[in-house]
Amino acid sequence: EHLYLFQPNYSWGDTRTTVLEFSWANGERGIELIGTGVVEGSLLNQFSADEFDGRLRVATTVSGFDANGIWTTTNRLSVLENIDGSLNEVGAVDGFAAGERIYSVRFDGDRAFVVTFRQVDPLFYIDLSNPTSPTIAGELEVPGYSSYLQVIGHDYLLAVGRNTNDFATKVALYNVADPANPTLVDEESLPRW
Repeated sequence: EHLYLFQPNYSWGDTRTTVLEFSWANGERGIELIGTGVVEGSLLNQFSADEFDGRLRVATTVSGFDANGIWTTTNRLSVLENIDGSLNEVGAVDGFAAGERIYSVRFDGDRAFVVTFRQVDPLFYIDLSNPTSPTIAGELEVPGYSSYLQVIGHDYLLAVGRNTNDFATKVALYNVADPANPTLVDEESLPRW
């Protein structure tokens, strides 16, 4: 429905991203800025944001210094709604996968899949059916990381990434039919050339 632009704003010990929402369905008026907002953290890529049922969902990695001056990272999924030109947060899942950063995201209707990485690859299944109270429904940890996710049908998720043993390309298929219990169906490491 809309075009969104994201501009990261880096400052000492803090990262935020400015969000601009544009409408292009205004007849002769052309493209028009209709909303602005800010989210904590920074986006990985275009798959980190998605509009669904008039709300914008954004997955970010939040990094900065803690009270002891130690650099930390955590992750967040925010749900924003345009209220009188202001993109206000109406729901969020905050603080998951501390010490890791987002490597891939895929939104699919009222659910999202987020992969973070440091030593293992946690795959998070996030339930967005109640946008004002999103929750992590399930999690699965596997070695390596996934840098691309693709939903196949409703019950499967294809992941492409790297194996941490030898950094060979890894392709994995997950069954996500049960939100509380995503499972690995099969995986294959491709030979390095």
